[in-house]
Amino acid sequence: MTPAQRASQVKPLSAEPEQQTTFTAFPKGTLLESGKVPIAEIAELALREGQCTNPIYRVHRWFARRLGSQFRAILAGLSLKPEEADRFWSMYLGHLSLDGAVVLHPFVGGGTSLVEAERCGARVIGYDIDPVATFITRFELETASYDPSSPEIAALCATVSAQVDPYHRTNIPGVGERVVLHHFWVECRTCNICGTTFEIHPHYQLAHSKEKSSSGCFAGTAMRSRRY
Repeated sequence: MTPAQRASQVKPLSAEPEQQTTFTAFPKGTLLESGKVPIAEIAELALREGQCTNPIYRVHRWFARRLGSQFRAILAGLSLKPEEADRFWSMYLGHLSLDGAVVLHPFVGGGTSLVEAERCGARVIGYDIDPVATFITRFELETASYDPSSPEIAALCATVSAQVDPYHRTNIPGVGERVVLHHFWVECRTCNICGTTFEIHPHYQLAHSKEKSSSGCFAGTAMRSRRY
């Protein structure tokens, strides 16, 4: 069982009545400062998140964007004492309350730190010399406050989908209509000597994984995956 699988099996603990849910201050000595945070497990979760990031963080491909799992791990590590290492995953996956806390990030960048802190109930403040960074962060914070299961969001998605869906369908001879997952444009040139039109592309391999011993390639209208 991988560290990420072990972490996913931890059941979140609900806050008991006698537990304090309003943030007062981080401990003087924290689990993060003690170096007892489970770095290997967090790194594995971050690797998985990097392959399929939160949709909020896809609105802009901000360079060197930090992952939400990393910031949540930092917040959990700061909220626990060094001797409370056994509570890390319960807090990470469960109720991490920063109600009443103020989180300041003077170099906000892609905004991940503020979004994750606000999700924990903190009041967030961010600055950045780059106006693009502040615009992205404002948008992410506003979007994170929406309920994706609300009827308004469902109606909007249905309206947009009805308009866009026809552009993502194709007919494959002998197969029928299929939904297009990815579109690829390849430049074509015509030979001045023989008149043959050909694609300017060195190969049809789009991705390769040594660990999985597989590669992804496309041919015509179909996307194929080869395992060897």
